[in-house]
Order: sequence, then C-alpha cells, then structure tokens
Amino acid sequence: YAIYGSSTARTGGARHNPGSVAIRTMLGHYHLYYLQEYEVAVRHLRRAIRIAEGQTEPLDEEEAEAYQSAYRWLALAHGTYGRPTEAVAVAKAGRRLFPDDGVLDRILKRGGKI
Repeated sequence: YAIYGSSTARTGGARHNPGSVAIRTMLGHYHLYYLQEYEVAVRHLRRAIRIAEGQTEPLDEEEAEAYQSAYRWLALAHGTYGRPTEAVAVAKAGRRLFPDDGVLDRILKRGGKI
C-alpha cells in the first residue's frame, strides 16, 4: 500500500470510497501495525471482508489482493492480541477462499499464536 499520510487523508479516503476493500484493509493494517489499536483495526478489517463478500461483480486485482490481505491481517491481529481461537477461525475461513496462502498456513500451524 502507498504511504499512509495524515489521519484526515486516511479517514477521508474511507468516507469518499465506502465500498473500497483496499482502503478498509489499509486502515486496518495501519491501526494494527502502527498504532496498536486492536479494536479499531479489527473493525476496519471485518468491514473490508464484508464489503468484498457483498460484491456482485468480480473484484479487480487490487481489491482482490486487499481481500486476501484483510484475512491475513485480521488473523494476525487476533493472534497478536491473545485471541488464538479467533485467529484460527479467521485463518480457516481465509484458507477456504485462498487455499495457497502461506501466511494463513503459518497461523494455522501455530494454533493462532503469534
């Protein structure tokens, strides 16, 4: 993803593009990795997954990549913040959609513990 920029730019992007899987995934990643805001990150990542699942047309390449990344980051968030059961559940759901995903495989092999 591109450089994140200011808080206004980040939230404005979501406000102006409410159906963007990529923006929600980026926000989830940002809140998890840079700000360590677990609940906010989870909210954005779950929203990204819901947006993707609600699409009637196939996702373009960027949105499809973000959809897969949303599963990765959500599973990592749960595992990092001591919720291995949730991490495993998310990783399993992601693997059903993305069977060759090595990140999700590693999360499953570790029992959701990061």
